[in-house]
Amino acid sequence: MEGPRVDPIVELAQGDARRDAGLNLSWIAYGAGCWMFAVVHASVNNPTVPSDRLLGKSPKYVNAYTNEYKRSVKNRRMEMSAIGWGVSLAATFWLWNIFTD
Repeated sequence: MEGPRVDPIVELAQGDARRDAGLNLSWIAYGAGCWMFAVVHASVNNPTVPSDRLLGKSPKYVNAYTNEYKRSVKNRRMEMSAIGWGVSLAATFWLWNIFTD
């Protein structure tokens, strides 16, 4: 028994978008410096889709790529900023413990 068939164009577009989203480690620094504000900013900010990746593509590909790219970038930004926030919070508690004893 097979699951629902996924259109190969949509599948290709989603794979390309996930690959192009990449990692932006600067969001770890934003999370460390701005704490929860960086996580909130990452969750409400809409990333800009690179238009050069969409030239000459079908409307179905463009739609699938755009949706997946925005979702992937937003999720990665939130993860990276949350990691930065957690590291900064741990360092703050550690320093607090050192200087208050």
